[in-house]
Amino acid sequence: MPPFTAESAAQKVRLAEDAWNSRDPERVALAYVPDSRWRNRSEFISGRQAIVAFLQRKWTRELDYRLVKEVWAFGENRASIVEIEADGAKSGKVRLRGYSCPLASAVTAHPEVCRLFEALLAEVVGAPVKECCDRSARPRCGFEIATGRRRAA
Repeated sequence: MPPFTAESAAQKVRLAEDAWNSRDPERVALAYVPDSRWRNRSEFISGRQAIVAFLQRKWTRELDYRLVKEVWAFGENRASIVEIEADGAKSGKVRLRGYSCPLASAVTAHPEVCRLFEALLAEVVGAPVKECCDRSARPRCGFEIATGRRRAA
């Protein structure tokens, strides 16, 4: 909980990462408020029971699922988190999502910020990157990186 130090922000992120990688939907859902609202691509999820059901479906399909969370930046009352989500080589993609993005204040008025970051990320990783940022009232960074290693289903 805030205020954050470098150590407390990293500890919070490690606890969340461990919960997700336990693949225990009940454990993960407890970390969110009862009336949480999630968006997963075109699917909208509301409430802990719906979160549990969603995660059960997700992890039935994504057998090699792994999530890495890292602190991107932090201040006294907020920590910016980046998630790196991979489902093994099944989809041939790695997904990056940023929460409390330091660029969020700019992206609503200037969506080109996301496209610039997409180009930079593609240059750094040496692979195609697709920007899929959410520019709603609660902006969130989103990028898919094509790994080129797709496994047959």
